[in-house]
Amino acid sequence: MNLQNLPTALIPIYHWRGARPRLLDLQTDQQGCLISLLLTRQGDCCLLPIAWVYDQPRDGDPDPLRPTIPQEHQALDQPTLDLILNQLTHEGWEISGRLDMNFTGIHTTPHFWQNLHPFLSPTP
Repeated sequence: MNLQNLPTALIPIYHWRGARPRLLDLQTDQQGCLISLLLTRQGDCCLLPIAWVYDQPRDGDPDPLRPTIPQEHQALDQPTLDLILNQLTHEGWEISGRLDMNFTGIHTTPHFWQNLHPFLSPTP
């Protein structure tokens, strides 16, 4: 079989294994935000979650942008962050940047799919 003649596409898919930040365990009717440091070492990539917020939308609220209640947040304290970064630096990890992730459950916005389509590339 000649693989050179087959059409191919590369689409990155992230498969998370092990302990997950709370943001990755939210339900389809919740919203949340996670701030992580992105660390790299010899081609490897590591995310270090440092702060996260998640909430439960109010039932029947017509404004999805209004702050919701209840809201829960957690973050690393400065001494803990310094200790972790010191250990990771000694293991050869370098900070490349910050990754901010926002989670919007499929049932939190009335036009979930319509709001997604403008980000897709047009079909050639």
